[in-house]
Amino acid sequence: MTPKRLFYQVVFILAFSTILGVVANFPLIEKYFKGEYRYSFLSLEKYFSITFITLAEAEELFARREALFIDSRSKEDFRASHIMEAKNIPFETHEERKDLYVPSFPLGVNRG
Repeated sequence: MTPKRLFYQVVFILAFSTILGVVANFPLIEKYFKGEYRYSFLSLEKYFSITFITLAEAEELFARREALFIDSRSKEDFRASHIMEAKNIPFETHEERKDLYVPSFPLGVNRG
């Protein structure tokens, strides 16, 4: 195989995979450009009180019953599937939930 032919094959594979990725994710890309993800990307500067943890740390806290998972998706999405014992508080409702007991957890995990 000549270097020129190899180069063309690499370019073709990269171009094809890029096009395939854009087509497969077009609905997400479209939502992003419409501004529907404005609350999805968190900034440490804006939300300085949020502690980011790894999946392993979340699993450990959950196993020790020291974590509460809050699912902010719609009620329909929550009913379709969710983390066991998670509480559903849809983001778009913006209402205070009197029926949700949230125990006070110590802030023992600090990733700052």
